[in-house]
Amino acid sequence: MVSRAPPAFCGIAEYASMLLEALRRRHGVEGFFVSTRVVGSTDTYTEPYSGSEVYQCFTEDGGYRGILACVSLLDPGPDTVVHVQHEYSIFRSKEEFIDALTRLRKLLGEKGAKLVVTLHTVAHPIIHPDRVETQLAIGKLADAVIVHSRLMEYELIVQGVDAEKIHMIPHGSTLNPYLGRDKERLLKRLGLGGELLDKKLVTTPGFIRPNKGLTTLLRAYTHTGKENQDLALILIGAPQGRGQQYLESLKPLLGSTQGIVFVNRFLRRDELLALLAAIDIVVFPYVVEKFYAVSGALHLAMGSNKPAICTRVAKLIECNELAPETSTPAGKYKEIARKITLLLENHELATSIAERLRRYAEQTSWDKTADKHIALYETLSRR
Repeated sequence: MVSRAPPAFCGIAEYASMLLEALRRRHGVEGFFVSTRVVGSTDTYTEPYSGSEVYQCFTEDGGYRGILACVSLLDPGPDTVVHVQHEYSIFRSKEEFIDALTRLRKLLGEKGAKLVVTLHTVAHPIIHPDRVETQLAIGKLADAVIVHSRLMEYELIVQGVDAEKIHMIPHGSTLNPYLGRDKERLLKRLGLGGELLDKKLVTTPGFIRPNKGLTTLLRAYTHTGKENQDLALILIGAPQGRGQQYLESLKPLLGSTQGIVFVNRFLRRDELLALLAAIDIVVFPYVVEKFYAVSGALHLAMGSNKPAICTRVAKLIECNELAPETSTPAGKYKEIARKITLLLENHELATSIAERLRRYAEQTSWDKTADKHIALYETLSRR
């Protein structure tokens, strides 16, 4: 698994860890990480969630030939799949990445091993024509390309990637083990007080980034709070990328609005699941972005049996299709406020939406996602 790995503050790292854990537990896969350098000065460590050995082999701004060296060290053979979790923030140098992938393809071809690439972001030619070139190159070099939505699949086909190589496997979902536990203990686990026990709780889970649309959420909460005094908004997350500057711009709203609890820190996986088990409504007020991806945070929420409000953006396409009643155009804070009030007042609708999302989470559980991956790996290995 060529990827970032925990404890990196990264959704791709969490994704790769969850997938590798399910592959190891369910199918007995002997899995290793070939990762970016994030932990001290040691070259190897054991990733705590999946129990996989992590070989820190490359940096994100270049030096990708370290991937080749580490893969060679692991001695690939005919029963080996090298699976690259591709994201443009991880592989920042297009030329070096394609060079490394070309060399890796040659090595694996000589050993009878296979190369799979998951594209976590599919770029659109209007904004990033250079990235389209990268995607076409990946499509030629890889034995299989995995994407997480039909939007991503069809965009690659239009761009010229061989449709036979593209496999749509939805993002995996964690079925929240903390559901049904005592709300007070869940909140205490997060360092939150008992004053929230009698409140209806709303959150947006995940990192603090400009694309999250948190300004819209704060305005929606302020608008809703005028009518719903028993409502509280909990935001717990660490800035990522340009998130620190974005957080600074949010502070006036955070500081001037009653009923908002904000904690600036990275949540461990168990803490994030505890948060989602404790709250009542999840809001995803994401902004429109000119690329295609899906939201890992959304899949965590779906597995937590909570009703969700989602903006109509490509990253939330699954939510839009499953819960059209609570989907809304991006940036419309009054509309989001109206949807929050609707879910608070209409218990039947809130339950219906939560059940629809939970059923989809069951269909895309990490066990089922691992099954689809192993079926693909085995098909490739027989070729």
